[in-house]
Amino acid sequence: MVSNKQKFNKMYKQDKEHANSKEDISRLTKIPIKFLNEIFDRGLKAYENTTKDIKKKVNENAYAFGRVYAFVVNRKNKTLEFDLDISSDIRKYKKKEREKKEKK
Repeated sequence: MVSNKQKFNKMYKQDKEHANSKEDISRLTKIPIKFLNEIFDRGLKAYENTTKDIKKKVNENAYAFGRVYAFVVNRKNKTLEFDLDISSDIRKYKKKEREKKEKK
């Protein structure tokens, strides 16, 4: 089974096991870090409510990063089913940024 991290790395032409920081992901995807931090924090909260079986396999940071990778991959593939509010906020933010540049 291919992980979202591996899918992300393939999308951005990196070694499939390359570990990216949130800053790396932001730079590659052009998603501002504040949104990635929000997704990551939601992943940490979700981890608290996950099953013991999952907690045995991954720690909370890996779980939260998995959510970030899944968000980016699914958003790019237009199959996103979670954190839709953040995806909408990103679109609004980018639209405002484009409008600022056009006014200059």
